[in-house]
Amino acid sequence: MSATHRYPSGAVQCPIETLHQALLGLRAICHEMETLAVAAPPQPGPAQRIRTALRRDLPRILADERESLLPRLCARATGEDNLPPIIRQMEHERAAAAAIARRLGPGLARMSRGAPPARGDRADLHELAQLMLRQLRVANAILLPLARLRLTAREKAEIAREMQARLSRRAARAGSFDRAGGDGTPLRPDAQPANDTEHEALK
Repeated sequence: MSATHRYPSGAVQCPIETLHQALLGLRAICHEMETLAVAAPPQPGPAQRIRTALRRDLPRILADERESLLPRLCARATGEDNLPPIIRQMEHERAAAAAIARRLGPGLARMSRGAPPARGDRADLHELAQLMLRQLRVANAILLPLARLRLTAREKAEIAREMQARLSRRAARAGSFDRAGGDGTPLRPDAQPANDTEHEALK
């Protein structure tokens, strides 16, 4: 993610705005995927940024959505919001995107070391970008506006505390891993995620 939209590592003040900024960062990553999919020369920088986002930043966003935002939003939603089919479709697309992200992992590692994208990698980059962009449109057009409208100030404060607690737990587990990447420095191609769940991007 860009430095402007990097997922926050400090205090979470407004959870809805924090998620919105994080989604802007993912949108930028999707555009980098599309660019990398058609690039002729090697692009190790963009490949590493994509790899970092899929392995580290995206799981954080999904955890905040699934564990804090969506349970409260579903409880507050009215029949006219029609959330259940929207969320089912999102989960279906996330499962499809997770399979592509896992398949793409070795290729992104090679690209991060200076290899050009293989033909299959190009197709996967394009398909994954399209799936993620659809998810982002739903989140920005439906989920976050509904959260601003339906959730109470107390619920938003609870979400902020839970997001902050997850950040603190990850920082404690990750140690130097998060500190190395917290200033925007890309991870080394051979760096390992802070924990096993970070392999399960989008799942």
